[in-house]
Amino acid sequence: MILSFTKSLLTIMTVAWLCFCHIAFAGSINRVEIPKAEGDQCVEPTDDMRRNHMEYLLHKRDRTLREGVRTKTHSLKECINCHAVKGSNGEFLHVTDERHFCAACHNYAAVKIDCFQCHADRPEQKEQAANFQHRLSPQSHHKQLLQDTVLDNKKIPVLSPEVLDIVTTEGVKND
Repeated sequence: MILSFTKSLLTIMTVAWLCFCHIAFAGSINRVEIPKAEGDQCVEPTDDMRRNHMEYLLHKRDRTLREGVRTKTHSLKECINCHAVKGSNGEFLHVTDERHFCAACHNYAAVKIDCFQCHADRPEQKEQAANFQHRLSPQSHHKQLLQDTVLDNKKIPVLSPEVLDIVTTEGVKND
């Protein structure tokens, strides 16, 4: 009986201590500071974007890779163009800097970001973009791989069905 009373008392004291700590230190918990975006409004409401941005990016990735559909809505490139943060020297920050828009939250939440192993973590500068042609851009020598498709009343280039079949069954092969 004394043992069960001691366990109960210890449990009550532990819960009381945890409640006290929670109340006493709640105001001192570090909150992540999210850098302000350049645009007037995000493509989705802020709360929705905070919870579901990865789903939007994954869905966009799947449509781009598997169907060849390239639009600005929910594209990582457009997110970076709007949310890029400049350092004190006026240069855009890399994702390795804790002030980078993506890194600010992802570091706080201890979530690894692997997007930037392939994608740019800063906006393209106009002079860089002017000379760059993606392997499958309509201006490249791979134009024959693309066909025009209408999506949302816009004519956009997508991979032809023959190329899609090769890419999805055999995988992408280097030239």
